[in-house]
Amino acid sequence: AFIILAIYNYILFANKRYKVIFLFFIISLLVIFSGFRFETSIDYNNYLLLYNNSGYSSSEYLYWFISILHKDIFDSFRLFVFMSSLILIFMKVYFLNKLSDHIFLTIFIFICISFIYVDMGLIRNSYSFSFFILSMYYYINNKRWMSYFYFVVAFFFHHAVIFMLFVYFINKYRRVPSLYLYLILISLVISYSGVMRGAIELIKDSFSYFPYISWKVNHYLVSDAFQNEGLSFYTVRFTFMALLFYFYREKIKNNFFIKIYMIGTVLILLGGFNIQIYAKIGLFLVFFEMLLMSNFVMLFKGWQRILIFYSIILFYSILFFRTSYIFWVNEVSFF
Repeated sequence: AFIILAIYNYILFANKRYKVIFLFFIISLLVIFSGFRFETSIDYNNYLLLYNNSGYSSSEYLYWFISILHKDIFDSFRLFVFMSSLILIFMKVYFLNKLSDHIFLTIFIFICISFIYVDMGLIRNSYSFSFFILSMYYYINNKRWMSYFYFVVAFFFHHAVIFMLFVYFINKYRRVPSLYLYLILISLVISYSGVMRGAIELIKDSFSYFPYISWKVNHYLVSDAFQNEGLSFYTVRFTFMALLFYFYREKIKNNFFIKIYMIGTVLILLGGFNIQIYAKIGLFLVFFEMLLMSNFVMLFKGWQRILIFYSIILFYSILFFRTSYIFWVNEVSFF
């Protein structure tokens, strides 16, 4: 991350043609770190076991299909990790570049809150997230059926993307009403009170007629996944960002993304009693955060932009080290 920051400082005052070189370098660097990792992060050995078992372990059929196909052809999990990293990181950087107002800052944030968490360990989530980005790219460009198609593809890599289905029900053009602020504040109270945890416990047996959903609900409600408090650092961070974007909504002028981010934050707060739930939502929601922050920093000029820029860099650097410690990426090893 610090190497990237140093390169950005050089490119900031260089010719714009260096942008392509920068992006190529970033993709190469990230692929090396992600593609050549070995027994790194909390799920590496689990994915290795599933790869070697060569079977369908859930209804996320697209992931198991490519995993089984790759094993039949190459029979090398290390090669599977590398090829996945190469394809998925290229997809993410390519489409972030197309959508961002400030690609260097967007990439830095991506590394700090997405790459370090998803691409360094959660392979299925990474596939799903990449195709979700693709679906949003087409949706923003008014190619609805292409967007729906890639959203379904994302779903069959990891079902957690279903939490983001609400984006298709949000008006892309209307202003952000004050209702969104009230929803955030109400959700904060509900999250802090712990009401949602008790409510889900009461109704979970009603899902017994739907075996898969019932299994998922009970899986997400295991005691180890519960939080001791209604609010956590994670949920409060998203709340802070949602409020920041809301109060700058008139200047940012990206109503669609702000509404998505605020509704996503409401879901994170309501699911804040359980890390399995809110972390899955946050995984996809950071896509909009990366792009909104690029909009935000461009609102300022001169020394104000420099101050805001480096404040953002400091904030996300702290998140980078915090996340790398939590997910054991600080103990990264390579083969």
